[in-house]
Amino acid sequence: MKWVRLAWITWVLNGAVAWGEACFTVSGEVTYWASTLLNQWKGVNRSLYGELRPVAPETFQGWACVSMSDWDSGNATRDKHGRIMFEVEKYPEACYAIREARLKGTVGVVSGTMDIHGVRRPLSIEGRVESRGSDFRLKARFPTRISDWGMTPPRLMAVMNVRDEVQVEIDATLRPSPCGQVRHRPPSPGSMEAQKAAVFEAYCSFCHMPQGQGQGYYPPVTHVATFLRHPEGRAYLARVVMYGLFGPIEVSSKKYEGFFMPAFGELMDDSMLARVLNELLFALSRASPPGASPYTAEEVRRYRTPPATPADMWHFRQRIVRELSQTSP
Repeated sequence: MKWVRLAWITWVLNGAVAWGEACFTVSGEVTYWASTLLNQWKGVNRSLYGELRPVAPETFQGWACVSMSDWDSGNATRDKHGRIMFEVEKYPEACYAIREARLKGTVGVVSGTMDIHGVRRPLSIEGRVESRGSDFRLKARFPTRISDWGMTPPRLMAVMNVRDEVQVEIDATLRPSPCGQVRHRPPSPGSMEAQKAAVFEAYCSFCHMPQGQGQGYYPPVTHVATFLRHPEGRAYLARVVMYGLFGPIEVSSKKYEGFFMPAFGELMDDSMLARVLNELLFALSRASPPGASPYTAEEVRRYRTPPATPADMWHFRQRIVRELSQTSP
């Protein structure tokens, strides 16, 4: 079919801008398909934007980006886990540096370097190109793995582990425009602020409430920075999140009999554990000790050994609480 190529040539010859200044703006959406053992779903991101600049007849270079905070799968909790996995406050966008986009009949062949989660990998895709008046539409699908981009698929339960393999589809509209009309968009300060305690909110807020204030059977966690006054306090905080806790405790003069906290060490990797600990200390705690340093994934990894049970962690807590009370003025 020659009509796509003819439409492209007509646009170049009759365009309102001169060759070298005649670009295409990129807009549209990106869709992913993911699955667990029990179900599958898709997420849509409609923030795609970018620009293609001609470098030779029917050949372009350019870039395209999406905001990683804008995925919508129709499930707010699932999307929240996705934003945690993407670390959107650190890597707010995924961008494709397009080395060459070439039209071959009705097929668009694109090659370049994709940057997701700070990992850059070469990526080549092919898709069908359609002419829509003066616009063009490129639709392409390709497989990838979450782990290829330095991320661990979310893990909720044994049957709810997200599979590593996903399918991605790009549905882009290319619209003639003078070059230089599109600029990279800075991340929204509001959206970044909302991510400050995102891991805690996703995994812990159902019991301890979004601000860590606790409710009913579940104690507040806004006091946990006081454990850092003990030499083993950092280890305790990390290990109690990893291995859970079971036993009667007292928090702010209130007793919680038979309290049980599940273990999260198998659900979170070291980076995610470090992040939720830092959220507890620096976003939710009422008073973090001056000079307290953030947890790192390397530090958290050291605390994984030796393994412990929730009952072990109760005894660990009791000893620290007792020793802190003996040293308090």
